[in-house]
Amino acid sequence: SDETYCVGKVRNLALAQATGEFIAFLDCDDIWHPEKLEKQIPCFENNPEVALVFCDAIYFNDRGVICQIYKKFKPPRGIIFRELFRKYFLCIVSVMIRRSAIQNMKWFDERVDFFEDAGLFLRIAYSNPLDYVDEPLVRYRVRRDSGTFKDYNLLASEKELFLNDCSQEFPDFEKNYAEEIRIFKDQVALQKGLGAWLTAQPEEARKIFRQIRPRRLLVYCLVVLTFFPPTFFYLLLNLNYRLKNRFNWYRF
Repeated sequence: SDETYCVGKVRNLALAQATGEFIAFLDCDDIWHPEKLEKQIPCFENNPEVALVFCDAIYFNDRGVICQIYKKFKPPRGIIFRELFRKYFLCIVSVMIRRSAIQNMKWFDERVDFFEDAGLFLRIAYSNPLDYVDEPLVRYRVRRDSGTFKDYNLLASEKELFLNDCSQEFPDFEKNYAEEIRIFKDQVALQKGLGAWLTAQPEEARKIFRQIRPRRLLVYCLVVLTFFPPTFFYLLLNLNYRLKNRFNWYRF
């Protein structure tokens, strides 16, 4: 068949075939430690309300380990939609969900290419408690050619689509999460600006960055960076990962 399947549609096809009580995710280029499932299942058994369990993860590439995402600053547990929406921090390969938790909700969004997993896990977290195993039980491969690091404009538009869905799906969403929505929109604007810079539109990038309020140091730094070639961004991205791993710079 010549039909093209987005990631969300492929994941939904797999979900439709799954019959177990719990569902976990493993893409072909990522790695589970042998004891991952064994250590996550008790979190569900100890609390029947827990809908999703995640664990620490090691990010790596062809040069070796980049960082351990929860090495020092531990993620919250329980009803954590507010924290997760403010700064998304789940690694899909670490996630395990209770099948009954998604019985009456939309699964992976088939309209998007990059934000499909975050969209589903955030909807699960909106009204269900999450739990966490404080061990790095998975290894997530970071690819330079990943679409997430290449098409920031598309990622930004997908996040805007998700935000619109939340406003329609959850009563009083805009009222109850006004501050988180502001932060989310700032993140979208930053990604749009990065998208413009990386596609050789530095003036448009500066225009987008200057519209962000309040002006933070990060915004000023990004404006300055747009005067450098886009390849400079990837050098900074690699440096950022190395510093996070060395000094445990990962906060929630």
